[in-house]
Amino acid sequence: MKKILYLLALAALSSQLWSCHKERDIREWNGSDIDTATVGNGNGTESQPYTVAQVLVMYANSGAANVGSGWVSGYIVGGVANTLTGGTGTGAGNSIGSDDEYVFGTTDIRQTAVLVADSPTETDPTRVLVVELGVATTFPQGFRNAVNLVDNPGNLGKQLTVEGGSFRRYFGVPAVRDITSHKLEE
Repeated sequence: MKKILYLLALAALSSQLWSCHKERDIREWNGSDIDTATVGNGNGTESQPYTVAQVLVMYANSGAANVGSGWVSGYIVGGVANTLTGGTGTGAGNSIGSDDEYVFGTTDIRQTAVLVADSPTETDPTRVLVVELGVATTFPQGFRNAVNLVDNPGNLGKQLTVEGGSFRRYFGVPAVRDITSHKLEE
């Protein structure tokens, strides 16, 4: 009897710990702490793109690998660090492993991605999306060259609107990928 009570207590504790861990992960990586009443009212079209917060809520409300697609608009607030610590096995160093690997600025970052947010002064990693800049063979011609902050530090703070073929993780965090079209504030 004592053993059964011990196992039941252990199961209950494990369930509580898992629930807290899952809730923390969703809040940190998917933006579920964002007030859904103030996330915006875009519908994913070119004329009414989603806000960054809307896409983060899509991630928070879905366990799917690909949570949607469409137009998204935000301000370029930084990039992804050159050196990453997340990931395991053969993927080690290919994922964002800490908040320090979101770089709010233009130094020591990759050409392959930018961070976008609903505010041009955002510095909270839970309120940004990574935009994959891709390669010329699969993305619009000149997209990476025109947008990346390594070659264009003046793009910091500019509004970027992209049509993403998929909202799925990049570097292990919420992202907009497979860009088919874009507009960059002049």
